[in-house]
Amino acid sequence: MLSAYQSPSKQHHPRSVHLVVDGTYFGERKEGRSWCTVVARDPYEKENLLWSFEDTETTEVYAWLRQGLETLGYTILSVTGDGFSGIKSAFFGIPYQMCHVHMERLVIQGTTRNPQTQAG
Repeated sequence: MLSAYQSPSKQHHPRSVHLVVDGTYFGERKEGRSWCTVVARDPYEKENLLWSFEDTETTEVYAWLRQGLETLGYTILSVTGDGFSGIKSAFFGIPYQMCHVHMERLVIQGTTRNPQTQAG
């Protein structure tokens, strides 16, 4: 089971970072039938800096990531995420940008792929 997993020891090299944070779900997204891993990643070094296994994404999990990274000596320059409001709250005071892929998905969701007018 997930609770029995022991992740390997992580060697940290504190520095200034532009973070990418997100949660990835596994299993059916129904109550009690899925879980997720929430990750803070340095995309330039292609390194996962800190992560947590959870039932769902919450503001508290993202606040824990921030506190953990700052305690380890990282300086967070900016944060990019999927638009989950808890990310902006947890990283308050740090520049935030919504991921372009997630932004594109929102636009596509609100528009048609089969326009009926010439303007479309």
